[in-house]
Amino acid sequence: MKLDSRYWWLILFSLVLMILALADFQDLFNFLVWKYIHIVNASIFFGLIFTSSIIEWYIYHEADMDFAQKYHVILESLDKKCITVSMTGLLISAIAMMNLQGYSLFEIQAWPWWMSSALINISVLGLVWALIDVQSQKKLAHIFVKASSRRMPIVKGSNHGEDLVLDSSATQEKRLAAFRKLYKFRMWLNIFSNAWIIYIFYLMVFKPN
Repeated sequence: MKLDSRYWWLILFSLVLMILALADFQDLFNFLVWKYIHIVNASIFFGLIFTSSIIEWYIYHEADMDFAQKYHVILESLDKKCITVSMTGLLISAIAMMNLQGYSLFEIQAWPWWMSSALINISVLGLVWALIDVQSQKKLAHIFVKASSRRMPIVKGSNHGEDLVLDSSATQEKRLAAFRKLYKFRMWLNIFSNAWIIYIFYLMVFKPN
């Protein structure tokens, strides 16, 4: 089975991060510059996640498979590029600030509670992305392929606000039902992810003991 290229990005990124953690690169900038780099990348990361959640809510509400198919091509590209770059900037700047404060990535037992908790939560959120979000995108791609192989016109129903497929067979209706069910799951996943990111930001900004 071919491994999704986003996983290769994740593996490469993890190896680079380990190498950087052993290098004395933090003196390239002072603490304030690293802090601004961290804030900018955090804003990009959360902005993309939040915007994506709004777009996916619209897709779910309209049950627009054509738009969803085009959007998920863009989403996969964002995962590989913008999300990866912003996460790289976040973690590299975090390691730099840790080193400047006298902490080491490999001595987590010496970290303050908020710092170790933030790392654990970020790691779990990354696993949720890899094991759940990416897999749900693959299931959507499978539905899109089937729908494209037998494209049927779709109109809006007037009675219950649901789409009516102009096709006598039940196949297209089942695909639309599967699409809505999977997207409903993604809605809950987006709510969960946004709330989790806000909690991580709370840990990093307010640094509770």
